[in-house]
Amino acid sequence: ILTKIPGTISAHMKHHLRAVMGDADRNWLSRAEAAAALGACRSLEQRPFILLWRTAPPPVRPDLARAAALARGAADWAKKFLGALRPDPLMSPLIDHLEATIPET
Repeated sequence: ILTKIPGTISAHMKHHLRAVMGDADRNWLSRAEAAAALGACRSLEQRPFILLWRTAPPPVRPDLARAAALARGAADWAKKFLGALRPDPLMSPLIDHLEATIPET
């Protein structure tokens, strides 16, 4: 839901989302959704995201790719990250879909 209304996310909520994203004791769905909300409000930071990506199980990675796609309008690193996923035959169609359906604003 937060990805649909990114302009309403307060600084306090962003802080909470960053904490959820980085909390290894949280479930992967909540961590991926926190990353997506931060991406939607242009507040997804590269270093914590990459750390999350490196430890994420493979089934969560499409959700994290979505978070990067949401962030790509404000973060050049997110565009490069998605480009680096293109050689993967499983991720390439997903990246095509994300770029076609999520506007780069």
